[in-house]
Amino acid sequence: MVEQVSRRRQTKAGASGGPIALPIALQMATNGSCGGRGHCLAPMHRGSLMFSLHTPQRQVEEHENQQIRGPTEFLHLQVLIPLMNMLYYTQKKKPPQDASCRLCCRCGNQYLVARRGHCVHQEECHYHWGRLRPTPAAGGWQIQYTCCSAPIGSPGCQVARQHVQDGRQQDLRGFVHTSDKELPPGAHPGIYALDCEMCYTTSGLELTRVSVVDSALRLVYDTFVRPDRDIVDYNTRFSGVTAAHLAHTSTSIRDVQAALLTLFNAHTILIGHGLQSDLLALKLIHSTVLDTSVLFPHRRGLPYKRSLRNLAAHYLGHIIQDRMDGHSSSEDASACMRLVLWKMGQHADTQR
Repeated sequence: MVEQVSRRRQTKAGASGGPIALPIALQMATNGSCGGRGHCLAPMHRGSLMFSLHTPQRQVEEHENQQIRGPTEFLHLQVLIPLMNMLYYTQKKKPPQDASCRLCCRCGNQYLVARRGHCVHQEECHYHWGRLRPTPAAGGWQIQYTCCSAPIGSPGCQVARQHVQDGRQQDLRGFVHTSDKELPPGAHPGIYALDCEMCYTTSGLELTRVSVVDSALRLVYDTFVRPDRDIVDYNTRFSGVTAAHLAHTSTSIRDVQAALLTLFNAHTILIGHGLQSDLLALKLIHSTVLDTSVLFPHRRGLPYKRSLRNLAAHYLGHIIQDRMDGHSSSEDASACMRLVLWKMGQHADTQR
């Protein structure tokens, strides 16, 4: 029955599955509606989401590199979890009406800024840094945050001094494009892996460190970067960058762009994980890329993506991002290159 219903919805929605599937899924998530077909999701409970099926369930395991195993009704979970990640966050993301109003990219609340981007009111930001994930619970499934295992709707487990914004896609000035350089005979444009770290400034996320590794795993470029605007949050939990790292740094993003444009050309293969984020931070336009989040897809397909930490542990047997003082861009860039080299080795073995 559920499979038949799913097929009918997919047929109506077309190949993308979006126009019809989205409102149906959201209606089921918020109202517990099943359209009278006998198989439905339980309604939303206060402070949590509980999914309860009207048929016996088998134990289901949910890991980044595993599929959900269970009855066909768990197709609902595969659709609804990414939707709930989007829905719960975007419920607060109404476009600000005031030009001096910004939307916090951590908690989703609106806040006012002065002309130079500083917060008008010093208001703490309570947020969850983890994503939503289904976990088995009595009578069904509970949707919890991966950061603290708290149910959806619970107050943030982290507290920051103020609200912040992303802002990278709003400020499109200063972008540069890799050029098509003439190379010496027999020369190769190069293969490099890169990773960036960012902090929050008055205008949003800005570059604070960039690391580039070549195909021999040598660190060929590594520098801290001083943002153009005032820093309001060093984002050290994820960036590993502190005030001490930038205290004596004069390198600007324009210096970084100049160095990378000398190192790269339009045909250089750039490797990274979630590379679009790094290229945005660098304000660099480049089309010859290899993204490990695409090269090693999640078994359940998009929008799920496996983390770089998970990929390194699974394929390389190497633990990364386990430092208490944040990530290391050089370590992450090296992990990306090693993953691609491993993949190439596997492909070569299958061709023999």
